Amino acid sequence: MDISGKIIVITGASSGIGAATARELAAHGAVLVLAARRAEELALLQREIERGGGQALSVPTDVTRRPDIDRLVQTTLDTYGRIDVLVNNAGISPGQPIAELADAELQRVFDVNLLAPARLVSAVVPHMRRQGG
Repeated sequence: MDISGKIIVITGASSGIGAATARELAAHGAVLVLAARRAEELALLQREIERGGGQALSVPTDVTRRPDIDRLVQTTLDTYGRIDVLVNNAGISPGQPIAELADAELQRVFDVNLLAPARLVSAVVPHMRRQGG
């Protein structure tokens, strides 16, 4: 599959699987929108991709905040005019069994790992449909 020039939004892009995915997609010519809470790490990854000849935009985003999701989508559309692919990668691991989590910790896991991806899909899919995707 040719992804050259595809506009790809990646959440959780500042480290781990998200950063590795970004590097791989950039190597294949994708145009990346990097989203995560850690702005400094995003900026470093963006520079790394650009030094390698790729194209990337960093948008610091807390995926648990609807205004951040809306800003991520709008910034992508304002900059590139479309979104071709959403990589819903942001996620957290509590580091202990679910049964041992306090309610606040359990809510955070639920917000990041379940609610945020659903909200991102609901924010992005209408634009993809208008594009014919």
